[in-house]
Amino acid sequence: MSVWFKLALLSAWSRRLAVGLVVASLGLACALVLTVQQLRTDSRQSFSQAVSGVDLIVGPRGSATEILLYSVFQLGRPTANMSAKVLPELRALPLVRWAVPI
Repeated sequence: MSVWFKLALLSAWSRRLAVGLVVASLGLACALVLTVQQLRTDSRQSFSQAVSGVDLIVGPRGSATEILLYSVFQLGRPTANMSAKVLPELRALPLVRWAVPI
C-alpha cells in the first residue's frame, strides 16, 4: 500500500463518525433523488394514460386547466355550467363520434 493511501485510511478511521455520517447522508440523498425521479415518471405516465382517449374537452369560458382537471380527474372546483341545448349541437357536428355530458 502507498504511504499516502495508508495515511488517508488512518485519518478516516480516526474520524469514523464524521465519515459514516457523510456516507449515510450521500446514500440518503441519492435514494431521495431516485425516488423523486421515479414518482415524477410514474405520475406523468398515469396522467397520460388517463387522458389518452380524450381528443377534445368543450366547456364554458374560463381556465382550460381547471376544465381539464375537473372533467377528467375530478380535481379542483367546477366551472360554470353549459346549457343542455349545446349537447345536441355538438353531437350533430360531422367530426364528433362521441359526446358525453359531465
